[in-house]
Amino acid sequence: PEQLMALVKGFDFVVATRMHMMIMSLCVGTPVLPIAYEFKTKEVAKRIGVADLLLDIDTVTPPEAAEKLGRFVGKLEDYRRTILQAVLEEHASAMSAAELLKPLMAKASAQIARDVGKRGEQYPARLGEDRHKDEGKPVVEA
Repeated sequence: PEQLMALVKGFDFVVATRMHMMIMSLCVGTPVLPIAYEFKTKEVAKRIGVADLLLDIDTVTPPEAAEKLGRFVGKLEDYRRTILQAVLEEHASAMSAAELLKPLMAKASAQIARDVGKRGEQYPARLGEDRHKDEGKPVVEA
């Protein structure tokens, strides 16, 4: 991914059908014209302010694609600013969520440590796994 991101960083823009390509492009500040074949791409397009450019792979026509591409290229710097602002907002939101999760993760880690017990074994019921249920064997051994 790092090599691809370095390459994409030098592009004027990307036309992407894959959500992960879209996200990689956005991470390096390269504007994206999205072609959606599933809802995830549509949702990302809405969140970054390019829903008006979205091309639906099932219904797109050549005239629609040409019109949206022309509009995108014609206002590329405007879209670049819109996208950058949205990406920064999404990043800030993700970081604030991570901060909220830290105490919960610490509490969960402490509970897991207590559950492991003195022998260092953790049984399937604690992990939500039942692969070894019939064997009565621990899933993790010290």
